[in-house]
Amino acid sequence: MTLPSAPSAGAPLAVRQPAEAWKANLFWGAVFGLPLVLGGLFGPEDAPLWKRLGALALGLIWMAFMIRTALGNRGRKVVHEGASILVADPFVSRRISVGEVHRVVREDLRQKFKEVDEFGMSRRQKFERMSTLPRMVYFVLLDAQGGELLRLDENMEPKEVLHQILDRLHASTGSSIAEA
Repeated sequence: MTLPSAPSAGAPLAVRQPAEAWKANLFWGAVFGLPLVLGGLFGPEDAPLWKRLGALALGLIWMAFMIRTALGNRGRKVVHEGASILVADPFVSRRISVGEVHRVVREDLRQKFKEVDEFGMSRRQKFERMSTLPRMVYFVLLDAQGGELLRLDENMEPKEVLHQILDRLHASTGSSIAEA
């Protein structure tokens, strides 16, 4: 049995959002949208018509937004093609030149949210508190002025290919991935 070889330096590398991302969008769309839609359709008969129509419209808008987000997450693909990075989305596609990427920063959003949430708490309160936030780590590609070019979720699949893309970016920028 032979092991698969690593792709050559110029071979395109592609990663996708994990399935959990779009499934979560559909779940939360249904959890918050369906009660509003059902309340608008089958609510109390003595409720004003504007309230019932408002609930129905709000529920439909929320569900449509979450379906659009789910489609975007499901279809989002990032392809490193050597000299450029193609971000293919069902709604908008764009190409980023690897030469534009000045550095890559690893950003832990859970830690940032925790710092904001714990602002003003004593050290003891912070120690006793348990964090229930999920892990949210992104690799942010920045240009020379510090502007964000692209955000790569650490959960993109396949993980080995994501790490190969990050290695290529490290080689092209000459700087290692820094913590934000």
